[in-house]
Amino acid sequence: MLGDIPKARTLIDDAIRFIRLIGEPGASGATALAIGTLKRAKALTFRDRTPRSKGRNVKMTPALGDEVRRLHRKHPDWTVDQISAHLGINNGRVHEALHYGWW
Repeated sequence: MLGDIPKARTLIDDAIRFIRLIGEPGASGATALAIGTLKRAKALTFRDRTPRSKGRNVKMTPALGDEVRRLHRKHPDWTVDQISAHLGINNGRVHEALHYGWW
């Protein structure tokens, strides 16, 4: 789950100012290092976390269409790409099975 990074940066900046105000130099350095790391961090996208399906040219069957729909019901938060990677089929086939139910 992703948090609110800009808000976290603001809160850490405020904490650094407060720590410097009360005179804790060691804690201030550690907190400054943390905010520096946050500012350099690149947000991971879905593509960074999950490899694309190889998209084998598999003939859709009624059983495979049922499996696609079963996975979608079991994991409603999964994307078409995740379902296709799990089953090893083209993501277009997954989309068709979910939205058109041709099989």
